[in-house]
Amino acid sequence: MFNKPFTRSFLTFLCLYFSSLPVYAETGLALMQQYQDLHQVDSQYTRSSMTLVNNKGRKRERLMQTFEKKSASGENRSLLKFLSPKKIANVGLLTWQHSGDLDDDQWLYLPASKRVKRIASAGKKNPFMGSDFSFEDMQGEDLQAHIYKVLGEEDIEGQACWKIEALPATKKEARASAYGKRFIWLRKDITYPVKMAFYNRRDVLMKQASYQALEQIEGSVWRHNKSVMSTLKKKTSTVVLIKERQIGLLIDENQFNQQALKRPPIAIN
Repeated sequence: MFNKPFTRSFLTFLCLYFSSLPVYAETGLALMQQYQDLHQVDSQYTRSSMTLVNNKGRKRERLMQTFEKKSASGENRSLLKFLSPKKIANVGLLTWQHSGDLDDDQWLYLPASKRVKRIASAGKKNPFMGSDFSFEDMQGEDLQAHIYKVLGEEDIEGQACWKIEALPATKKEARASAYGKRFIWLRKDITYPVKMAFYNRRDVLMKQASYQALEQIEGSVWRHNKSVMSTLKKKTSTVVLIKERQIGLLIDENQFNQQALKRPPIAIN
């Protein structure tokens, strides 16, 4: 049995020791939830360019528009349409995000065949329209599908960030994803992602993404106006620049179905 002076000294040592360690009051999941809560909007429209850069530096530019809306059930819906070049004009991608254990749904419309193709789970690993983004990357962050862990703090471009590890939460999610893990860097002051690293199942770094030109839209809501996704092995990249953004639009939920996917892009004044 320890005597009381020894016990008090030992407890004091423990308190001093643990107080000297980094304290992460927020869990990874709590930080990711905070990110979504702070920056969510009921609806959003963007007009943007997507530039594909090959390993020789040659560029191909596309224009596209995207509508996003939170459904009555609280699930996210998005409809992307290419505006140019003519060869891919009106190609569209419809995404329905589901809560719980349900897989997200994605459909691709190709005007040449006038058919809507549902993207199977295995197909979500494939590149989206020849870009460095996969169909999986075009989905929103699903907090229930991942396990998040705070690994520490790191400065990115002079800004203090949380470094968070994201792992598939289940064997089913692991099979469906091309990624064995991801690292996400969230800026601590605004809880917004500025960088992401994607690793395959062999723990090899595959891709990196950076989110730049951050802008405060209103209140706690921030957005990036530039994103760069790079595939390391292929030495290619895809740059997306936001040219126009509107939030809080009145968008009918019927604009997010397969019939709407076949219709021409909507003109926004």
